[in-house]
Amino acid sequence: MDTLERYRSYVSQLINEYAKYKPSHGQIETEAIIDTLHDHYEVMHVGWDGQRRVHGSVVHIDIIMRENLDST
Repeated sequence: MDTLERYRSYVSQLINEYAKYKPSHGQIETEAIIDTLHDHYEVMHVGWDGQRRVHGSVVHIDIIMRENLDST
C-alpha cells in the first residue's frame, strides 16, 4: 500500500469512528463525508437544537500530498 492509500485508510477510519458519536441533545444527525477522489474528509452535525438550526463541521481533514512524499 502506498503512502497516499495508507493516509486515506487512516483518515477514513478516523472519520467513521468519530461519526459514531451522536450529540446528547437536540435532533442532530452526524454525517460522515468521505471523498477519496478529492481527498476531502469531514464530520458534520446537522439538525435542530430546540429552535436553533445546527449545521457545522466537527472534523475537517484534507490530504494534500507533495510529489516527493508519494514515492516513499
